[in-house]
Amino acid sequence: MLSKSNTKDIPFHWENKDNLSESDANRVEVYLLEPSIDNLIIMFYRLFGSEKGQLLIHSESWGDFTLDTWNPHDDTYDYSNNDKSMETVAYLNMLKMSGIEYNYSGVCSCSDWNSYLDITLKCILTHIAPFGHKIYNKDAKYFFYFHHTYSIGLYYKNQNTIVSHILDKLNSEEYEVRMYT
Repeated sequence: MLSKSNTKDIPFHWENKDNLSESDANRVEVYLLEPSIDNLIIMFYRLFGSEKGQLLIHSESWGDFTLDTWNPHDDTYDYSNNDKSMETVAYLNMLKMSGIEYNYSGVCSCSDWNSYLDITLKCILTHIAPFGHKIYNKDAKYFFYFHHTYSIGLYYKNQNTIVSHILDKLNSEEYEVRMYT
């Protein structure tokens, strides 16, 4: 489902990794008016489906995506399935089946977006994970992530043909769109 890439980071100099809202980029927040996991997956395919072969996924620490792997009392991590939510167990199993080490920091490609989205969105929407991985298209120079508010945050520096095509799809009665420049 996931495969490691030789790339270690998102290649956009305009991204502010410490505070995304302060990135030197345009930001678009897209909220579902009828929130559901199925509608969020449909939104993904509607906006990014034609680009999914060029999309890569970044994480600073793949194993630390969900909160219940972390013990805040002694700042340690436990990646076993013991005492974990079913969402975390599914996520950790996805990493294991994909050969992604829990401490891996870097980029992955995805060969099964349906499974990846189902597993990760369940973590995000149930607050098991605080936010989604950054998913990006290097050539089209944009990235986005999923949020627990049944929304997507999209960032891009300059509007190009692909970004324009994505933005054109936002004129729908299914979304509330907020644009920041």
